[in-house]
Amino acid sequence: MLRFTKFALLLFAFFAASPASADISRSCRANVVVTVIDNKLDKTESLADIEGRGSCSGKHKANECRSRARGALNTCLKDLWAGRQSNAIPASCKNMVEGSSRTGARLQYQGIVIIAEPNRLMARAAVSACCRMRPQAAKLTVQVGGRISGDKKCAAHKIGKDSYQEEYGFPNYEMNCSAWRAQGICG
Repeated sequence: MLRFTKFALLLFAFFAASPASADISRSCRANVVVTVIDNKLDKTESLADIEGRGSCSGKHKANECRSRARGALNTCLKDLWAGRQSNAIPASCKNMVEGSSRTGARLQYQGIVIIAEPNRLMARAAVSACCRMRPQAAKLTVQVGGRISGDKKCAAHKIGKDSYQEEYGFPNYEMNCSAWRAQGICG
């Protein structure tokens, strides 16, 4: 009886630790860029990278994990655009815990920008568009957008064996560079 109980416990421990039944996570990525849209050659500059992570139980559900990761990315992007004039990274863009397999997203702005509101999306876009790409322009039309990429279920278009991507863009935005420069955005 004791021998059977030990065997049953070992068998249970083996299957409980089996990778097929363990929690897993998969991720998708997005970049955020600002593009100056004018009759000259369009210029683009990177503003941020976002990682979305989705968790589920078992390797056989990897696509479900990626769908959750894409959902976390979509929520972050939607909230980022809605709060584009706020000097705060949306909660949905900073809810991914490092070392955890929980579903969430994490936005990482590119570079260090010495400005009054470093977490304001449109302030960072103004630095790129009005200070670096078109330093003489009074007004510009810009678009914030980018590319989502990853494995199956991260994006719609297959571009390689296990690579998918698609582009997204928010509505064009009229940027008053003269007003931004008057605020000292260019340093």
